[in-house]
Amino acid sequence: MRKKTFTITFIVVMYMLVIIIVLIFRPTREERTERHFIRDYELLITIAQFLADYPNENIHIWRSEMERGEINFPNVRSLEFEDVVLVEAFKELANRGYNMISKCGNTITFQRWANRHIGWGMAFSIDGSKPERSSVTITTLEPLSRPNWYFYVSR
Repeated sequence: MRKKTFTITFIVVMYMLVIIIVLIFRPTREERTERHFIRDYELLITIAQFLADYPNENIHIWRSEMERGEINFPNVRSLEFEDVVLVEAFKELANRGYNMISKCGNTITFQRWANRHIGWGMAFSIDGSKPERSSVTITTLEPLSRPNWYFYVSR
């Protein structure tokens, strides 16, 4: 009986140690965001430049719209993109797990992860100033490796 108790205790302790080691060496969400930012930079800048020049101040593009290559605007049914590069950039970001792209004021956000209460990803400042925290309720803002790009958390 003692041998069985010892074996179970040993297995539980080893399991807990493995979990602790994995959590210690797991990259932070800021580090994961930076890694995805570097990988996806060309796609992100293609879309950011298009949206920065687009006259509509408030735009929200959901993953399903990215996959189809169209944007639904208020008071306009939809706008289909004719630029193949832009369409492919939207589709590729959707395939890579981006949930939503928004333009609000001087900020374009690329939401990479989200749940019901919190979201985070990359934010681009259109005019070079620090993104406004009121844009999509940004609560945390840290610079990424390129100028005018930030890691953000929104609530």
